[in-house]
Amino acid sequence: MRFHLDQLTSQTSWLRATGTCVVVATLAVLSPATMCWSDVAVITASVDGDIESDGTIDDSSIFSQTQQGGGGVDTRNIFEFDLSSIPAGAIITSVEFSGHTTLNAGNGTLNLSDYVGTGPPQISVADYSVAGNLVATVTGGIDFFSTHDFAFMLSDISNAQLAADTTEIIGLRGDMTSFGDTWRVASLEQTTRKLPTLTVNYARIPEPSAACVLLLGLCTTGLHRRRSKSP
Repeated sequence: MRFHLDQLTSQTSWLRATGTCVVVATLAVLSPATMCWSDVAVITASVDGDIESDGTIDDSSIFSQTQQGGGGVDTRNIFEFDLSSIPAGAIITSVEFSGHTTLNAGNGTLNLSDYVGTGPPQISVADYSVAGNLVATVTGGIDFFSTHDFAFMLSDISNAQLAADTTEIIGLRGDMTSFGDTWRVASLEQTTRKLPTLTVNYARIPEPSAACVLLLGLCTTGLHRRRSKSP
């Protein structure tokens, strides 16, 4: 009887020690150094320009513009960004689009849409009407007839996440909705004003360190062997 009590006491002590080992190893794996952390990527547009409804592309002016009915055609400005600097597996939490307005004319509504790009960043005729998500709307309140820096928070970041996970290219398209209204944005061809920029906040859960995983593995293996030898 004494032998069984001693054996039981020994097993209980060992299980407590092993349990402590597993807890310590688990906490090490999930330590602040390896838990979810956040970061930010500030990304300047790779290309920008505008496309007219007749297919004409202008990607060399000092501004891009969206305009309704100018010269008998509608124009939309395009901005494409390379998201490859965002780590694989990152979870995007917010996206801000900023730049410098060089002209606003009219009292209409500005609709800003985003779309997932393909291949290297480039302005193509298809960008004029490619399917996208409405991510910002501004109605007659962006200081018309003035020049200033602007910043819009994207209300829908699902395409940004999809682009980061797949093609790594996200495009933005501006569209004024009322005849005669114009919105011009300083482009990459000028050097004195803020460039079209995306500020992407994201979170990521890094892989646990090899040492922490090894410690946890040794503890659980020891526990399994001890149990298998128990009478």
